Amino acid sequence: AAWFTVKEMEMGIAKARQDMADIIVVSIHAGRLYSNKPNSDQDSFAHLAIDRGADIVICSGSHVAQPTVVYDKSYNAYSLGNLIYDQSESACENSGVTRGKIFGIVWEEGGITSVFERKTLISETTWQPSFI
Repeated sequence: AAWFTVKEMEMGIAKARQDMADIIVVSIHAGRLYSNKPNSDQDSFAHLAIDRGADIVICSGSHVAQPTVVYDKSYNAYSLGNLIYDQSESACENSGVTRGKIFGIVWEEGGITSVFERKTLISETTWQPSFI
């Protein structure tokens, strides 16, 4: 198991900046299972990562799509939901497990100028994702 520590995250972001990374993306598996709203842990983690220098934060773990927001000129995707998953809507306490989103960025003149999302749907017959 890999456990998150603030010190390791800070060191990773600092190293990426030192190595002249164009974009720093921080990802963590967090979030209340099947909830379409972020929780306080996700919020605290995302703000901490961005405050330390992350350009994009992506949380996963809820298995359903959650909002993407801008915080201090950086982007926080609380959850992208599922792209490949074989659990039906009826098997869950809340719907949404067959829906997800792809997160993309537009890079111009050395920086992120915008982000976009494309919604996806997993077929419960073939378990193949498609754009909707």
